[in-house]
Amino acid sequence: MKRKSPLTTHSIFLVLMLVIAGTNANRALFEAKIQGKLTSFCASYNYDSSALPNKMPSTATQLVYSIPSDGCTIDNKNNYTGSFVLINRGNCSFYEKAIIAQNLGAFGVIIINNSSDIFPPQGNETEFSNINIPVAMLSNGDAKTLRELNINQGILYAPVTGMMDPNIFVTLIIATSLVVLGSIWANTDASGPVNDESSDVTPVLEINMKVAILYVLGACVMLVVLYFLYDFLVYIIIGIFCLGSASGIYTIMITYLGHKFPSGTKKKIKYVGTLSVKSAIFTVISLIIPLIWFCIRHNFYSFILQDFLGIVIILLVMQTVRLTNIKISAIMLVLFFFYDIFFVFITPLFTKNGESIMVKVATGGSGSHETIPLTLMVPRFSDPYSVCGASFSILGYGDIVLPGLLVSFCLYFDKRMNTWQKKSYFVIVSSAYFFGLVSTYIGLISLKMAQPALLYLVPFTLGSVLFFGWKRNELRYLWYGPDYKPTYIDSSNDEFLIHSSES
Repeated sequence: MKRKSPLTTHSIFLVLMLVIAGTNANRALFEAKIQGKLTSFCASYNYDSSALPNKMPSTATQLVYSIPSDGCTIDNKNNYTGSFVLINRGNCSFYEKAIIAQNLGAFGVIIINNSSDIFPPQGNETEFSNINIPVAMLSNGDAKTLRELNINQGILYAPVTGMMDPNIFVTLIIATSLVVLGSIWANTDASGPVNDESSDVTPVLEINMKVAILYVLGACVMLVVLYFLYDFLVYIIIGIFCLGSASGIYTIMITYLGHKFPSGTKKKIKYVGTLSVKSAIFTVISLIIPLIWFCIRHNFYSFILQDFLGIVIILLVMQTVRLTNIKISAIMLVLFFFYDIFFVFITPLFTKNGESIMVKVATGGSGSHETIPLTLMVPRFSDPYSVCGASFSILGYGDIVLPGLLVSFCLYFDKRMNTWQKKSYFVIVSSAYFFGLVSTYIGLISLKMAQPALLYLVPFTLGSVLFFGWKRNELRYLWYGPDYKPTYIDSSNDEFLIHSSES
């Protein structure tokens, strides 16, 4: 396998994979009687304001419309006492709208968005600590329906989703299996005889310190650009996703099936080069599958094909990208640890509408019907928020690939240092990844807000490897790589001498 510079197409795709972290929106239900039937509307609310009841209240609350409609100025003639106030978005902050309505006796505030999407009406956390009424958001279409039908009462609440939905276990199994299988594949040569077409399809990209830092900076820039230009860039990323998955399918087919079929006649094609009949057939198959996904991507069941393509991409990246020591992995994981914290929890303090940049990009931008397909999606088996559309547990590719590269290195280290049977770092870090994901879901359920997975995965995976390396006096070999040669040898340290000779 050839070794190439990391700054290639695979690296560009890796940067895109690292942009998105798994998140979850703050949802609620607004219910009103329409023609004698209780009808549900999807809402999103701010947990920093007063909490909503988990069970449906027995009595409805009066609805009034703000005067002026943007709710940015105080009109003492308004009587909002005990009512939900519907206020149009814009012209002032969510906090200003909420504090004015609260001072006028409102029971709660419902922001009417200016588009079809919804998100938690957020702002400065310190300011919102002064708000003791619920603050939620409805889409402009739902609010228009309420107004046209003269609905003057409603109920707002946030039912608790089942804590142990089976999709959590499915997500855990898929993610952990990908990390384990991707690591094994990356450390195993392809089976079958090597042929002209399969010998050069999987170049190995070794990441050095400089490139690791560039990946982080690239992910930061890409996420911010996506936040502002989402409606345009989302189509470019969808195109890259299709091409990347096609490349992955072709690589797997030519590597593991190529030797089973004759190459056939080779022809020289302009702008393409020499292409055999076998390669042409594999190429067509590789392109057809992503094309089918592209055509049905708005269908509920498209998640099955999207997850398949995502799995192919993840395995391809783990097979082609390599770490040579723990030092590079540690720097990447720690930097992305703070990357997730900043873009999920800190950016709402700076954005105009108090939005989390990560949550906004991961859940589809402002009013766009397209989502970035760089997440594994597993639908919930039972969900009270079905009116909000299909509900999925999502896990960003980066939450699999970043720890997966560490797991892959640990397997490589075990083989090089003969620590496979007695002290397998591969088993330790694979188990730590599983329990890190479990902790992520526990945090998501208990805190009821978006949880970046790396917030839990980095301490579990990196922490476990460093701890056991330190306990076993092998940390220097993990840190610098198994080829590390010490300049000083203490003859009293037998274990040290054994490893030195093995390396």
